Amino acid sequence: MIRNPKFLSFAVLLTLAVATFVAGYEIEKVNEQTRRDIQTNDSQRAANEISIRLSAQVRESIFILSGLKALIEGNPNLKQSEFEHYAGSVRRLGPGIRSIAAAPDMVVTYVHPIKGNEASIGLDYRKAPVEQRAAAFRTLRVGQPIVAGPVRLVQGGVAFIVRLPVYVKDAGGGSKDWGILAAPIDVNVFFQQSGLFEFADEFELAIRGHDGLGEQGRVFYGDASLFTERAQPVRETIELGSGNWVLAVTPKGGWVTQAPDQMIIRIAMVLTFLVLSITWLTIFGYLKERNAARVRSQQILKEKSEFLEILSHEIRSPLQGVLGAQRYILDNGFKESMRPIVETAHESGNYILSLINDYLDLQRAESGNLSVNLTPVNIRQVIDDAFRIVTTGKKDSSLSVKFSIAQEVPARLMLDQRKVNQVLVNIIDNALKYTARGYANISATYHTMDDTPVLIIHVEDTGVGINEEDLETLFDRFTRSSTGENRSGSGLGLAISKSLVEAMGGTITVRSEVAKGTDFSISLPAFVPTETELAKFDPLDKEEVKVSAPDSSDQLSGLRVLIADDVVVNRLLLNAMLSTLVKDVILAEDGQQVLNILEEEHVDVIIMDAMMPNVSGIAATMKIRQQAQFDQIPIIGLTGEESMKSQAELLRAGMDVVLLKPIDLAPILSAIKEQTVQREKIASHPNR
Repeated sequence: MIRNPKFLSFAVLLTLAVATFVAGYEIEKVNEQTRRDIQTNDSQRAANEISIRLSAQVRESIFILSGLKALIEGNPNLKQSEFEHYAGSVRRLGPGIRSIAAAPDMVVTYVHPIKGNEASIGLDYRKAPVEQRAAAFRTLRVGQPIVAGPVRLVQGGVAFIVRLPVYVKDAGGGSKDWGILAAPIDVNVFFQQSGLFEFADEFELAIRGHDGLGEQGRVFYGDASLFTERAQPVRETIELGSGNWVLAVTPKGGWVTQAPDQMIIRIAMVLTFLVLSITWLTIFGYLKERNAARVRSQQILKEKSEFLEILSHEIRSPLQGVLGAQRYILDNGFKESMRPIVETAHESGNYILSLINDYLDLQRAESGNLSVNLTPVNIRQVIDDAFRIVTTGKKDSSLSVKFSIAQEVPARLMLDQRKVNQVLVNIIDNALKYTARGYANISATYHTMDDTPVLIIHVEDTGVGINEEDLETLFDRFTRSSTGENRSGSGLGLAISKSLVEAMGGTITVRSEVAKGTDFSISLPAFVPTETELAKFDPLDKEEVKVSAPDSSDQLSGLRVLIADDVVVNRLLLNAMLSTLVKDVILAEDGQQVLNILEEEHVDVIIMDAMMPNVSGIAATMKIRQQAQFDQIPIIGLTGEESMKSQAELLRAGMDVVLLKPIDLAPILSAIKEQTVQREKIASHPNR
């Protein structure tokens, strides 16, 4: 028998109230934290995206100016007219570039445009104000492009100042300071092109790092209070090459401080409390009535039946309301959304990668480091490969492509296959790009001129053609003809093709007529290989290796491969390529780590970059070959140097194979298999 029913009822109701309040509070906190996590993820993703865009915008500006820098390094005594010609081309590529100045011996001598910038000519950085002088000489001291500012210009407006150090060769074959190349980049144009203004419509942001000083630099964009602990911003570092900016981002209107559906949650909790209270009071009333009618069993059974009917009706209605409120919370308070950006990234990368590859080839050509590697080449196969590269992934068209290889063209010719292939890819790609209907014809003939056998390749099309006035600058860097200005591309393809052809001792010419078509003629000295040369480049041992080394992943599955490269992207890339094919992949950042790992672990194959800090790949290889227990480990070298001299140096150091970057899986697998088979043959025939 219940001794104090009122106290019990009050205690139960108080317990229900406390439990409901605690449950509601926890739900609010969970909902608030969920919303905060969504805000954080959205802010982090957006900050990362805009930091990538800003960094890419800086790199693009530096890349555009680097072409002019390379021109000056190749022609340090250029005239003002020549400077203006190329500087004008560079400014057209970068609409935010206000002007460009070059200062040999730290005295501004070249300026484009001259109008409005006359006062800059003759500026001696050695006598300039302290801040300007320090920024200019910092560029030479660091040896890398520097992004300074933003600063207010005398001509009006605010701009970032991009400065690039310029070096030229001295009499001893080394390099010396020539001076600097500087260009103000309009801040508003820079931010507009990077999408910063649209970003600011959705998020609060600020940028710290005046003069590229990162956390030590002052805030030059947005509200400085965003960098305080109270603001709790999402931070991203914007790399500038030499130096950085720091981006602070918070949601528009600040972080959520309470559950977005707080009122609904509280109403739901009140409803829950009411339902539980009604339930308890109903049960309590039932128990009280039952206790009072204990002696009347029939009445108890009747009252029980009535109670169950009431309970079924009275609880179901409010409970359905509670469930509906909870469903609303689940559908609205916990929903997350994400916006995909994968496709846009892929496309820019490819675009930059193509820009970087083109620029590197152009730099090698201009610096005289573009070596020629002659091997016996099947020109018919090279032309076919170039055509397949150009047309891979493109939609079918009605354009007719014809091939015509004269019978007198020998089966094999001594040529640099890679360079010939790249030239043909550029020229054939142009022919197909600018030809909507008609045909493109690729033909090859072989002649002897002045006792020198010459291979002549024509790429003829019936496309849009080229204006006569554009032919003179057709092979200039960053230049397109007026008939092709709306086409995509960096404007480097023909300049690179000309450099490659000239490096091989040949010539490239063009004939064209607007609306009728264009004919590129490539003339290359090409001797027929001797029997000795054929034997040198096609030894029988390689054929034996190919026969005994079938293309099977089983051959690699038991190998432990050590990868050494100081660039983290390369290590991650090689790891991703090989980790599913071999037993283990071990990563190292320099040659010293390679030596340490070899002392502690068993390794079957080493893939090592030639140039690394601390201990280089060359030095590490020489030390490895001095130790008998490691002498049989194949070492595959990676280098970005294309010259035969550089590759010969790596082979002399003890590397078994030298592969050129950029890294590709196929040659790496081929090298691993070939070296593994050779080691197995040596092990099985030690006296051979």
